[in-house]
Amino acid sequence: MQKSVQWLGMALLVPFVLGCGGSKPYSIVPVEGTLMMDGKPIDKIAVRFVPIEQGPESTGISDAQGHFVLHTTETKPEDGAVIGQHKVLLTDTSIYTKPFEGRASEGVDLTEGKSPRISIRYRVLHGTPLEVSVSEGTKALSLDVDAFDGMDALHDAAEAKGVGAAPAAAPAALPKGDSDRKNR
Repeated sequence: MQKSVQWLGMALLVPFVLGCGGSKPYSIVPVEGTLMMDGKPIDKIAVRFVPIEQGPESTGISDAQGHFVLHTTETKPEDGAVIGQHKVLLTDTSIYTKPFEGRASEGVDLTEGKSPRISIRYRVLHGTPLEVSVSEGTKALSLDVDAFDGMDALHDAAEAKGVGAAPAAAPAALPKGDSDRKNR
């Protein structure tokens, strides 16, 4: 009987020693890079890598030299990005002059009319021309982007009519009852 209890204790201990939950179906490698516009570094740009296959997104913010370091958006963030193909999204954070304050910011233009320095097309997952491959050997990437241009004015017009990328204003409130549905 005592040997049975010992074996049972060992069998229950093995998962804890080996690790619960198993391994992730993806690998993460360190990734950093430089963001340039017209050959010059550009700062205060949120850089977001969205994996095409699987795994968490990774984000970083460019500094005065255009340098950014990516970190995953998991509950326990890791340095880097998932190995594989990624769509790259960019948001010019320098245009936001007011902090987002939840419902108090609803319908408020957080940009106070400022235009982004880079093309708006980089904000939209299905519109961004940037696609990057991250591999085991990827260390430093160099991304060169277009400035805000006349085509962006057309994009802005479509956005104002509710077509295209999300506007720079805070999101609208959920209709009554929608938040209750999500909690069920």
